[in-house]
Amino acid sequence: MVKKIGVLGLGRMGGTAARLLLESGHKVFAVDRPSTRWLLEAGGELVVSPQALGETASILLVLLAREEDVEQAIFGSQGLAKAKKKEPICTLDEDTKIDGLSFNYSSPQSRG
Repeated sequence: MVKKIGVLGLGRMGGTAARLLLESGHKVFAVDRPSTRWLLEAGGELVVSPQALGETASILLVLLAREEDVEQAIFGSQGLAKAKKKEPICTLDEDTKIDGLSFNYSSPQSRG
């Protein structure tokens, strides 16, 4: 089943996740920024704001590096918190898999 997946942050991790998800046949969306335009050529789609991303995607990956960017993306004037959506957005944790693609990570505590 094709899923609509939003990616906030198309840096190293987010960009890699977006490419893998596109290769697996999913619809991938991100917020339109000069640094995200490559997603169009790769087969993804761009939306105008994090709010629009939240209204479009059924699964959301938040892969922003800076705390202030996360805060703005969620609580800003066009942030995810403003999204008008009836069903909850699925969040990912260390055990999440999407069609065999694992998004495991090691927490700082588990790195020793």
